Amino acid sequence: MDSDEEFRTIDLLYTKESLLPTSVAIGLTFLLLISTTYDLIGELEETTVFNAETPEWTILFDTQVIDQTGDGHTYTHTEIWGDGEEKVIDFDITNILPNEETRIAYIAVSIIPEENTGVSPSEPDVGCDSIGVSVVSDNSTLLAQWGDERNILQGNDADCEDIPLFIQAYPGFYNDTSTTNFAKNAFQALIPWTEDGWGIGELSIQVNVDVQSYAGQGVGIIDDDEEITIQIDVYSFTSKLQE
Repeated sequence: MDSDEEFRTIDLLYTKESLLPTSVAIGLTFLLLISTTYDLIGELEETTVFNAETPEWTILFDTQVIDQTGDGHTYTHTEIWGDGEEKVIDFDITNILPNEETRIAYIAVSIIPEENTGVSPSEPDVGCDSIGVSVVSDNSTLLAQWGDERNILQGNDADCEDIPLFIQAYPGFYNDTSTTNFAKNAFQALIPWTEDGWGIGELSIQVNVDVQSYAGQGVGIIDDDEEITIQIDVYSFTSKLQE
């Protein structure tokens, strides 16, 4: 656009007929700018006041395993698997909380193989059975953090070692003994740790076994089954404010 065109455009904006609408539009734009700036300053001031006046609370956690068997575990299940057999074992985790103040933090599972041939696994010629395990999340009705990076939802072993599994239940609870939170009052400070339902439901564990036959000291030993123990440790927590 050349200089003559620019002048003609300005002349059109400020003709007798267009002067009033143009002035009104400029004024409204100016008022809108002032209003937006005022709101922004107000929000910044409110945030500053909130951070300055809102106290920081320390929340303490008491974490322990829910012991329903008397042996320190929530559930202990022992069963014999035949060669090539696959089973799904369900564990009911619905009515195990001792009171209304307790929530489920996470669930640890141990799959414990036990060679039942009478030959010690320490013998150099012993062949351990191959065991594969997994949490059947599609079959489990457990309300948990299934996408949490800490989860261990499957495993396998052929060295006579225990196989661990892990399911994060409560969001953001990582076996802490304490945490801090900014809140207006004690009630609000505890709200993040009072959600119900997490870790509640049916947990399904799938186990399959490939039994190995082996020879010890030159004698062939036929092994056609495997005794396996599944230990379920449901870790619960209670929360309170530090006095």
